[in-house]
Amino acid sequence: MTGAVDRRLLRAWLILGLLSLLAIPLVLLNGGNNWLNLFYYISGYSGGRLPVRQTVLAVAGLALLATLLALLAHNALNVEGMTLLFIAVIGALIAAVGHFVRTSQRLRSARVEIARLAATAERLRIARDLHDLLGHSLSLIALKSELAGRLLDQAPERAAREIRDIEQVARFTLQEVREAVSAYRRPALLDELRAARELLEVAGVRYRLEGERTLEAVAVPALEVVCSWIVREGVTNVIRHSRARECCIRFRQEGRLLWITISNDGLVRPAQGGEVAAGNGLRGLAERVLELGGQFEAGPVADGFRLEVALPLTGRRGEVSAAEHAGREGEQESAEKQTDVTGGRSDDTSPAG
Repeated sequence: MTGAVDRRLLRAWLILGLLSLLAIPLVLLNGGNNWLNLFYYISGYSGGRLPVRQTVLAVAGLALLATLLALLAHNALNVEGMTLLFIAVIGALIAAVGHFVRTSQRLRSARVEIARLAATAERLRIARDLHDLLGHSLSLIALKSELAGRLLDQAPERAAREIRDIEQVARFTLQEVREAVSAYRRPALLDELRAARELLEVAGVRYRLEGERTLEAVAVPALEVVCSWIVREGVTNVIRHSRARECCIRFRQEGRLLWITISNDGLVRPAQGGEVAAGNGLRGLAERVLELGGQFEAGPVADGFRLEVALPLTGRRGEVSAAEHAGREGEQESAEKQTDVTGGRSDDTSPAG
């Protein structure tokens, strides 16, 4: 794009120079005032083809050239002054019109780009919401369906109850999808925590919640929405991608930051290629966190898998320094070691740090 602009400017300057050179012999050979009027058209051309600053230089050069030619052609000084005046006025008018046209074109292009970016952002929002909604609910439906199939012969009444739960989950998921597409859905953090406990219990994973009092600090709607998605996606990953026996969801407040840690003691199930790959859910979750200026980390640790997020309590963009994060990691490791000493874990369960 820059190269094309440079070529257009170079072509405009070349044409401007050729026109000026052609005007010189016409004025000198004919010696009439009418031939000086050629510089009006040349000035208008420069105003329409050149940027404003370059137009000023071009008009000044044309005025100087016209003055020299007028003196050489023995024209009166009053004609000289009028010529200079008209050269400047015409160049300024055409430059103003050209600037207005170019600005209008840029504004139209900017509006088209803004509309395109808005559509792209909305598609990404819907994709993230649908992934989070369906991933969580379909995991619950799959678990309950498997449980109902095992209980069908041994405990048909309980199997029927599980099937009714599946129907309720499916209906609720359909409603959530409709609300998400309509941009009306705002997940509630407490509801997500209750749903997480239910999902983990159905999957046979022990559930532990720490820092419940910290939830009172989540007062900003935008912050609550992101916290809810963190809980949902974190628990869904525990069910779908690990063999965990225990899952711990921990909230803590440090200064103006809210820290959320979801850890489990299970080994991450590798993808088909044999490597652990980041899913669309974690990528979408990281985008949500970064939009608020938070910090996102997810990956395997020595005793399982950990998802850790830091968010500003104001719900607005901020910065979390690496030094602060490192200090908090050290504090968390110390807390885990203290838990080991006090016997906070059973012998058959790895820590949910």
